[in-house]
Amino acid sequence: MTYVFGIDVGVASLALAVVRLDKQGQPAEIIDGITEIYDAPKGGAERRQFKSMRTQTQRRTKRLASLKARLSELLNIPAGFDDSNTLPDKKSPGEKHNNSRIRLRSLGLSEELSPSDLARAITHIARNRGQRLSRGLNEDESDSSAKSERTATVTAANQTAAALAALQAHPSELLARESAEGKPTRLRGDRKSERVFTRKMVEAEFNALLNYQMQHHPVLRDPEIQQQLFDLTFHECEVIPPEPGRCRYGIVGNNGKLEPRLARGTDLFQTKRVYEEINNIRLIDAESGASQLLSPEQRDILAKHTLSGKDVTGGAVRRLLKLGKSATAAQTSLDIAASGRKAAGKIAGHPGAVAFSKAHLETWWQSATPVLREAAMTTLREQDDIALFTEAFTALGLTLDAEQAKLLSDQRVPAGYSAAGATATRQLLEQLQVTVIDAREAENRAGLRSLEPDIRWLDQLPYYGELLGGSCVGATGHPAHKPEEQFGKIP
Repeated sequence: MTYVFGIDVGVASLALAVVRLDKQGQPAEIIDGITEIYDAPKGGAERRQFKSMRTQTQRRTKRLASLKARLSELLNIPAGFDDSNTLPDKKSPGEKHNNSRIRLRSLGLSEELSPSDLARAITHIARNRGQRLSRGLNEDESDSSAKSERTATVTAANQTAAALAALQAHPSELLARESAEGKPTRLRGDRKSERVFTRKMVEAEFNALLNYQMQHHPVLRDPEIQQQLFDLTFHECEVIPPEPGRCRYGIVGNNGKLEPRLARGTDLFQTKRVYEEINNIRLIDAESGASQLLSPEQRDILAKHTLSGKDVTGGAVRRLLKLGKSATAAQTSLDIAASGRKAAGKIAGHPGAVAFSKAHLETWWQSATPVLREAAMTTLREQDDIALFTEAFTALGLTLDAEQAKLLSDQRVPAGYSAAGATATRQLLEQLQVTVIDAREAENRAGLRSLEPDIRWLDQLPYYGELLGGSCVGATGHPAHKPEEQFGKIP
C-alpha cells in the first residue's frame, strides 16, 4: 500500500493528514490527521493598508535623502545640516537661537537666509508638502465615518484657502502669525490641526521662497536647478487607480480590449438610470387595481422633470400628468410601499442637475453639450481641492466666484461603477428612449448578452477567470499568457 501526507495551508489554519492511495494512485482512506486553527487574520484591506504605509515611508525616506544630498552639494553645506542638534544660522537681535522651521520658511519669503537655513526651510517644505484632495470613485457610500472625516478635511482646507487669500499670505506666514498668538502649529495624537494645506498652496510657497532667495544665492537662478529642487521636493510615484471591472456584456473597445465598466457618477449612466426607473412606473386604476404602463408622452414629461434635477414622487406624477386628486383618480406604483420599504418610493433627480441647481448655475447645465456635461461630472466626482476644482471649470468655460465654487464643490455624485460599459449603456439608453420598456427588454432589443458563465459539466475545474470573466479585471485575452494574465483576476 502507498501512503502520502496531505498538507493544507490556509490563511489562518494548518492541516496535516495521512492518506492511503489505491492502485490507481487516488485517495482511498484518511488514516489520521490533525488541524490547527489560528486567530482570525487581518483581511486583505488591512494588509494593503499596512503595505501602503510601509511603501510610503520608504519612498519618503528616499526622497528626503536625495533632496538633502542635492542641497548639500548645491549650497556647499555639511550633509548633516538638518540634524536636530544643529543650531540655525539665523538669529534675531536680542533673542536666542530659534530653530523653528516655520519661522525660517516665513522669513525666507522676505529676508535673506543663510545656505543652511535655506536648506532647512526647503527640507521642511518637503516633509510637509500639503494634501491632495480627491474624491474616492469607489468610496463606500455606507461608511458614514469615512464620509464625515473627508468632509471635515475638505471644509478645513477651504477655510484655510480663504484665510490665506484674506491675508494674501503663504502657509508658513499664516502659521507663524498663529504661533505668535500662542496657537499650536504642530500635530499631536490628541490634537487635530484646524489648518489643512493643499499641495497647491505649498507649491506656491516653495516657488515664492526660491524666487526671493535666488537674489542672494546665484545657484538658484538656473531654471534647471529650480526644476530639479521642485521635483525632489514634490515628486510622487504615479498613482495607478484600481482598474474597474469589465463590461458585463463583453463589448470590445477601440483598443481591442473589453470596455471597462462605466462610473455611476456620469451623465450617461444617470440619464439611462432616469429613463429605466421612470419606464418602470405603473399607473394603477383606483377601482379595479389594474396597472398599465405610461405612454411615451407621459414618460417624456416625467423624464424631463427628473433630468432637470427634481425628484419624482407619486404626488409629482399625479400633478405633472394631471391625473387628479379624487378618490377615483389613478394611483402610481410609487405610492405603494414595497416590501421592506417604509415610505412610498421616489425617483431621484439627475445628480449633476441637482448640483448645478443648488449653485444657481442651472442655466449653464441645461445649455451645456454632452461633452461638457461629462467633463463637469468628472470634476464633481473626482476633485475636492477648491482651487483645482475652480480651475477645472474655468477650462470648461465656466468662471465660478467663491460662493458658487463652494456651493458646487459641496455637492456629491454617486460613487462606484455600473455593470455595463459606455457603449452598452448608450445602446440601452437608446432602446429605453424609443418606447416604454424595462431593462430586460432593452437588453433584448439591443442584442446584448451577459458574460455570465455557461453551465456545463467539466472533469476538472479550470482557472476561475475562464468562467467568471465578467467579474475579473486586468485580462489580456492573449492565449500565450498565464491564466491569471489571460483571464484576469477578481480584485
